[in-house]
Amino acid sequence: MTSRWDEPINAYHIREQLNEVSNAVKNQDQARGHWKVSGDKAKLWVDASTVARGAVLEVNGVIAEDAALLRPDDARHINMAELDPVIRGLNLTLSWHMKEIELVTDSLTVRRWLNDGLSGKAHLKTKAANEMLTRRRVATIVALVKEHELEFAVTLVPSVENKADIMTSVPCRWIIRKDPFDVPACATAVDPGVEQLIVEVHHSAGHPGIRRTLYFARRRDHTIPKRTVRKVISTCNVCQSIDPAPAKWKRGHLQVDKIWQRIGMNITHCGGKST
Repeated sequence: MTSRWDEPINAYHIREQLNEVSNAVKNQDQARGHWKVSGDKAKLWVDASTVARGAVLEVNGVIAEDAALLRPDDARHINMAELDPVIRGLNLTLSWHMKEIELVTDSLTVRRWLNDGLSGKAHLKTKAANEMLTRRRVATIVALVKEHELEFAVTLVPSVENKADIMTSVPCRWIIRKDPFDVPACATAVDPGVEQLIVEVHHSAGHPGIRRTLYFARRRDHTIPKRTVRKVISTCNVCQSIDPAPAKWKRGHLQVDKIWQRIGMNITHCGGKST
């Protein structure tokens, strides 16, 4: 890395990655549609990861415009980060004067939050630490839909079918060191195993649920079973603190063997105050 923004970069691997990005933009850019689009109906594909957030605007089956931004805070929970590209994408569709919008996401939680917010049938329910920030984002989306009188619908798709997924991910070879034995160390190299791999993937992806963690983990090892992913997530301290599991009482019965063996009472006043 450099100490100043205008200092030349001499690192070979950074130049190699920049050249790869440049070639990908030239040859694989999804936005190859006509600049002059017709109609007011569009599909908005959104996705977020631990690296970035992305939105893709599709009009008449053609990608008209896409956008990707780096995430400002990696500590933010992935479900709340999924709402940021929705707001970004809505601003994108409004600039194209679209009125009928189909939002396509691979997050079941985001679909439930938006449907509840738009219908008004249920309040947003979450035990996450950033509950108020989540409520504010959902309220912003609902306000945009109502103010601009949009026909808004939310569709859930698998992650492999999300066209915005490619906007938020980087190649695995950029993350994994090509030659790990090239780095001097004072301990012998140990294979981290399947569980350690799942822990790394789960943390780098922003602590998603079982389904998304399994999807990202199988990108690196397609033989990983779902039960192992479930076991790792059940012991994750971060996930337990964000959305703790409900306490379960031990089941029993209230029957007794003899009459008058158990007496119940109702307390109506305590310390001069009614209960």
